Amino acid sequence: MAHPAKRLGVAVVAGLGVGLAAALVVLMSSAWGRFQLSRTWLTITGRLPWKLMEFLEDSHRRGILRLAGGSFEFRHVVLQEWLGSTRQAEVGQSP
Repeated sequence: MAHPAKRLGVAVVAGLGVGLAAALVVLMSSAWGRFQLSRTWLTITGRLPWKLMEFLEDSHRRGILRLAGGSFEFRHVVLQEWLGSTRQAEVGQSP
């Protein structure tokens, strides 16, 4: 029979794994959870600023973004089109 301390360690590791899996399922079951998970991943990989809302509000104050309902939009169509075509070129698609 295994030593009690070893069994406790295995139980703790298994519990943490199950808890993490359950938390991930709960996060992915809501729009807010998917947003937070995506935002965290994009921030960690350097594709999004750490302080996202401050960045968006500053862009709005400077006139780059406008509020449309509950979301931000690029104010200038030319910039919008350029950013869209730049991303498509990076992926290898035609605009």
